[in-house]
Amino acid sequence: MNSAKPKILVTGSAGLLGSAVCDLLAQAQLPFQTLDLNQNGHSAGLNHFVGAATDPQLVQAAIKDMQAVIHLAAIRNPNYGSSIEVFNNALATFTVLDAAASNGINRAMIASSFSATGLPFANVKIQLAELPIDESFENQISDTYALSKNIDELTA
Repeated sequence: MNSAKPKILVTGSAGLLGSAVCDLLAQAQLPFQTLDLNQNGHSAGLNHFVGAATDPQLVQAAIKDMQAVIHLAAIRNPNYGSSIEVFNNALATFTVLDAAASNGINRAMIASSFSATGLPFANVKIQLAELPIDESFENQISDTYALSKNIDELTA
């Protein structure tokens, strides 16, 4: 049994969730490196790659020699991008998970959101048959952001 700690790539490492995950990895003394649009990497990271998670060459370079990936890079809501730009979420998820698979990495985690239900940014009035919302809820997608989050989940 290999007792070496797995090296982890964290995308979106400068975001609210990404920086918290990096803090936890550092606290647990797990080796990690980061990929983010932000120039500043986490102080405990092995390396920091600057750029978009949609860039296949950059992602391949960042994921090389990793054993796991935590993919958090995303436009966090539709107010931060156009209807077309939010699809970069789906492209980034595909790019990162495709790179993981091509490098033999079978440990991957992505973050989705409640937005995948179609409720938060709906363009039409949504009818809720019952509460609470659980796994049986049928998503009611009427906006591009919800669609991009659904594509993320299906890709994963």
